[in-house]
Amino acid sequence: AVTGRPQPIQMPRPFTMSAAFSPAGRRFAVKTSDMLFTMISDEEKARNDVQDIQAQGRAAGRDA
Repeated sequence: AVTGRPQPIQMPRPFTMSAAFSPAGRRFAVKTSDMLFTMISDEEKARNDVQDIQAQGRAAGRDA
């Protein structure tokens, strides 16, 4: 195992971020990341995208 000194301050692991726009990228982010960085090109579409991402997060047991 690898250990570092000093110990990382993030517990239980470092904060992770994903940059995704495609449906597959969003699914990956929901499963693996703490934050999703995405693109907004249209306010109404963005509202639907955010609702979709939140629903995926809740379905995966994540706090969205």
